[in-house]
Amino acid sequence: MLQICVIGDSYHDYLIALIVPNPKALQQLAQSLGKEGLRYKELCRDPEITKAITKDIIAYCMKQGLNKMETPTKIKLCSEEWLPDTGLVTAALKIRRKNIQDYYKSEIRNMYGTGVGAFLKST
Repeated sequence: MLQICVIGDSYHDYLIALIVPNPKALQQLAQSLGKEGLRYKELCRDPEITKAITKDIIAYCMKQGLNKMETPTKIKLCSEEWLPDTGLVTAALKIRRKNIQDYYKSEIRNMYGTGVGAFLKST
């Protein structure tokens, strides 16, 4: 199963996406890039894999007629499953955006650089 949470920050002019990739699809991509033998977690951290998926997402969004402001340009591949037990999704597997943003707060800050938007500010 593929899970995606797209996040926007009014202080920046691009979207980011947190993605839990489908393990089989990730392995197929890894094979096509000559990265056989890596574990799921390693594949999620691999810059070449991330770059290839980002390129595919941008191409798909363009094909669907989305403009630049509607297209995630930076992604993070998350190796942790989003399950109801973790609080990141509901029992019906719908994402809990606020919980995901809180859980990945550090990664989101890194993806947006030094600027931190309103939804990331500490209280």
